[in-house]
Amino acid sequence: MTQHTPGVWEIEGNWDGGPDMGGWITTPHCVFEINPICGSKPEIVADIRQIAAAPELLDALEAARIELVARGCRNNGTMDLVEAAIAKARNI
Repeated sequence: MTQHTPGVWEIEGNWDGGPDMGGWITTPHCVFEINPICGSKPEIVADIRQIAAAPELLDALEAARIELVARGCRNNGTMDLVEAAIAKARNI
């Protein structure tokens, strides 16, 4: 069950650096304003890209979980990592 705003999430705004750096992550249903107050430009831009990719990353993890179960890989370190990441994303 999806508990996040459906994607596709897109990055918009000014991410070139400087004191006015900031912008939005837009979705078909919502706009999230992002105004970073600390961090270097590369860190901030990397964070924004991860946030925008979150719905696709969660979908990929859930598909990987299905594949791992189908292959009988229920009790291994990889499955533990996948399950932990899904739980964190879903705040379970």
